[in-house]
Amino acid sequence: MSVSLRAFVDEMDVLSDEHHAYLHKITGELVTLSNEEINAIEEGDDWADYPEWQQELLHTAQRVMEK
Repeated sequence: MSVSLRAFVDEMDVLSDEHHAYLHKITGELVTLSNEEINAIEEGDDWADYPEWQQELLHTAQRVMEK
């Protein structure tokens, strides 16, 4: 697995106190998550109340946070 240093730096530039970047160790994908999404994963929230685009991100986030 290789990770682009440029992609990593670009991702870090857009982070705030409410957003965090995770590296998917298998795919090398950088995933940016909000505190809301991290809490939803950690607390086992029902994702049905989230918009479809965010549900997809939550599935990715769950895989990233499990590894």
